Amino acid sequence: MLVLLAGITGMAQQAATYPSMAKGDVFIKFSPLGIINPFDGNLSFGAEYCFLKNWSINMEAARIFYSFYAPHPSSTSGVIFRPSIRHYMNDSENFFLELQFHYKNVTYQLEDSLTYEATATTPAYGERTQNRFDRKVIGVHAMGGIKLPMDKKRRFWLECYWGVGMHFKWQHLVFPSNSIYKNENRNRFFRINDFNGEGVPAFPAGARLVFRIL
Repeated sequence: MLVLLAGITGMAQQAATYPSMAKGDVFIKFSPLGIINPFDGNLSFGAEYCFLKNWSINMEAARIFYSFYAPHPSSTSGVIFRPSIRHYMNDSENFFLELQFHYKNVTYQLEDSLTYEATATTPAYGERTQNRFDRKVIGVHAMGGIKLPMDKKRRFWLECYWGVGMHFKWQHLVFPSNSIYKNENRNRFFRINDFNGEGVPAFPAGARLVFRIL
């Protein structure tokens, strides 16, 4: 931690010798922390375009390939989109404020037990089958951060950010209406709960590797 702090301090001092973002600057970004995210493992890339001096628009997109929100899924597939607008605070250091929109949609395939109720022609019976668990999140983040040059030509950067926000969640299991879901995972730590648009606080934070192409 001390080594990381010393490195960031040194880069911040170096950043003070360079101007902030100029009109026409274009960057591509990669978030290595997304791959080791314990809740939504993802491969995340982004881009930034400075449409005015110290003002930029950003877009981050990610593909989710595993998640601990659903216990032991047989497959996971999802996407994340985060468009935002950013303002760099001054001409000496690359501190920024950012307003970001957050959208996430994930589908899980789960193997579990279903019990079908008796009908006039069919007795009650049970089976193990594949069920679907859908999760959608929409929210907004207010964030701050710093963009630190890692070389004298200002081609490579390290971007660190943190903030607060609000997420609204919709998530539920999808299974036949005439069946009863046993929910074998109900006693596990990462159990499945239904959400129908309830709001929950969010605390985004992370780091990105950035390369200036223009």
